[in-house]
Amino acid sequence: MNILLVIIFGLIFGSFIGSTVVRLSNNQSLFSVRSKCPYCGSLIRWNENIPLFSYLLLKATSSCCNKKIYYFYPIIETTTLIIFLLNFILFDATNFLIMNFLSIFLLIILFTDLFFFLIFDIVIIILFSLSIYVLLLTEFNPFDTNIISSSIAFFSSISIFYLIKLIFLKLRGIDGLGVGDIKLIGVLSIITGLLYLPFLIIIASLLAILHLMIVKLMDHKNHIIKIKAPFGTYLVISLFLLIYSNFLNNYFLGG
Repeated sequence: MNILLVIIFGLIFGSFIGSTVVRLSNNQSLFSVRSKCPYCGSLIRWNENIPLFSYLLLKATSSCCNKKIYYFYPIIETTTLIIFLLNFILFDATNFLIMNFLSIFLLIILFTDLFFFLIFDIVIIILFSLSIYVLLLTEFNPFDTNIISSSIAFFSSISIFYLIKLIFLKLRGIDGLGVGDIKLIGVLSIITGLLYLPFLIIIASLLAILHLMIVKLMDHKNHIIKIKAPFGTYLVISLFLLIYSNFLNNYFLGG
């Protein structure tokens, strides 16, 4: 596939992901064809809806009411473009398509949790179905897992983290882990299997701890127990890091 097409599709799907993140988080219909200004409700013209470029040309300001355009649109579109390019560079044609499909829903979860602290069941269900399909019916298997290892990882991770949630709630009186995070850990463990599940959790936990430390340093009055970290976001980042590093490791060792 021509790299120019990858760039175009990366931006198009980045725009789709951005729109999905905003609509899900604001309880809006996903099936509305035309995009509207979130401030005044005016329809956005096609030439003002070109991924990334329109944001730059409009200087981050809507033409209809001169309000600032959400900053996370270009962040989402650029991230999606980078992920698609990495997938194109690292994987063959079939695995490139599979990884892109997984990436779309992983990125939706990453950004809904990062910007809104929300993980939606519909996205979890789709990702769960995709993970089962990929595991059973394709050759895409970055962690060389199998149905037994993935099943044990799925049920054990959900059980252990739900127990941790209950213990934390009992001791501290607050939720230390969201139900969406627990569901996500279960789904991602299908992809990692038992062997790589600890690495997934450790990397995500270290990123979450770093997040807490940075927020605490920026605001000393903020009690660290009350600081929220988007753990689902860090789980997704952890999975991407593991997939890419594992692929590169196998590539160089194999080479």
